[in-house]
Amino acid sequence: MYSRALGAPPSYEEAEKWYRKAAEQEDATAQYQLGLMYEHGMGVPQSSEEAVKWYKKAAEQGDEKAQYNLGLMYKKGKEKLSNEGIQRHKAILDGCMKLEKASINHMKKPSNGIEKLQKKGMYTRDIALESYIGMAKE
Repeated sequence: MYSRALGAPPSYEEAEKWYRKAAEQEDATAQYQLGLMYEHGMGVPQSSEEAVKWYKKAAEQGDEKAQYNLGLMYKKGKEKLSNEGIQRHKAILDGCMKLEKASINHMKKPSNGIEKLQKKGMYTRDIALESYIGMAKE
């Protein structure tokens, strides 16, 4: 509300106060917003360290925007991954790539094709889910 001037004059300082209260109660959206404020110095001193801290908290709760911004900070070199962190992320990416390849191969089978599923009125997310369920049954 305060950061976007919705119903009140814009005040990043006031926004920071309320986001912090919510963030300390594990609210992922507020944690993401604090990360954004620290990354860009909006109402608070610019601090990559603080931005990463809040993005990580939100990302761990599944906030996609925080995950994306945290990834960008890693890419830009504003935050370094430990060797353990690198290995963990590599293992996750390797697993995702294997699942993607298996899914594509499964979808190429005529009886499991995308066209067949789209005729059922299924959307992309549902198609992927159907594909994984089919692979699990094999």
